[in-house]
Formats: sequence, C-alpha cells, structure tokens
Amino acid sequence: MVALTAAPLARALTAAKPRLVMFHRFSRGDSFRRMSLADFEWHIRYLQRHYRIVSLREVVRCLKAGEPLPHRAVAITFDDGHRDFLELAYPLLVRLRVPATLYLVSDFVSQRIWLWSDAIHYLMRQAPAGRYHYMEIGRASCRERV
Repeated sequence: MVALTAAPLARALTAAKPRLVMFHRFSRGDSFRRMSLADFEWHIRYLQRHYRIVSLREVVRCLKAGEPLPHRAVAITFDDGHRDFLELAYPLLVRLRVPATLYLVSDFVSQRIWLWSDAIHYLMRQAPAGRYHYMEIGRASCRERV
C-alpha cells in the first residue's frame, strides 16, 4: 500500500515563503521533554544540507522590502531562555556558524515566574496518583484525567 502525503505539494506551494523552525529544550543525552544534543546537531546539519539558514532579521528585511527570500530559506528560533540553550545549543550554533534568534521571557530568566508548561509538568509530577477531573476553558463539561 502506498501512503499519500500532502507534504511535497505543501513544500511546492510554499517554496517562496520563509520557514521557521522552533526549538525549546536540550540535554546531553536522552531526556524526557528535551532534545539530545546529538539529535539537535543532526537537525541542524539536515537544515544546512537541504535549506538556506538565514537570520530572522534577514527574513523580516526581505518581507518589508518586498524582496524575494533566498530559495528554501529557513530561520531558526529558540523559545524561553533555558540555561540548556546557552550551555548546549549555542556552542553548536557558533561552531556550525548558524544564525538563530533567541526569545527570552524576562520574568522567567530573572526567576520571578515559571513558564506555564514547566508549572503544569511540576504540578502533575507532584500530585499523588489517582483520578483527576478538570474543566477545559470554554467548555461546561468536566473531563476525566487518569
């Protein structure tokens, strides 16, 4: 049986559009909710082989000026400002000469708040085993979470 996919068509239709690839967390090895440094390097090298990695600043400049983007342009971004970006991802980007944009949540970096995803993960790990009910925002019915 042959599987059909829309990916080639989507790539063809958006070839002149910028692509953005977003990364979050990193680890030296296998770790829950984090990308290993080896996997991250594989992804970056794949992008280098198949795309033209440009800075987000270059994407914005081209769009504002009405200029075409380089063929198969991709910009890389990092969210949140976790220390593992500085310790793991950044040195690899420097070594491979890859431009990237880092978005920081200033209150998170200064340890005044938790990121919502980290707070939920922490709460779920601290909760005793059992059945929990929660209400989805915008819905009147409760759902059960086991």
